[in-house]
Amino acid sequence: MIYKNLKILDNVYGGYGLGRLETGKVVFVPFAVKDDVVDIKIKDEKKSFAYAEILQITKSSPYRRDGFCRYIGECGGC
Repeated sequence: MIYKNLKILDNVYGGYGLGRLETGKVVFVPFAVKDDVVDIKIKDEKKSFAYAEILQITKSSPYRRDGFCRYIGECGGC
């Protein structure tokens, strides 16, 4: 499933951004930053939460620091 304009509410352990769908289900999005607005695709769905990937960043967060570290895609971030 694809969802448009999901707001990332917080960052949580493991480098995931946390958002909530209209249904209230929690979505964990790797490489998302608090206050990003993203279009996502659900990759793995459980009863009360899901994992998704970013298709597009609609609105970039002021906390986002692209290009800060050249290893971000390999290690998952600091």
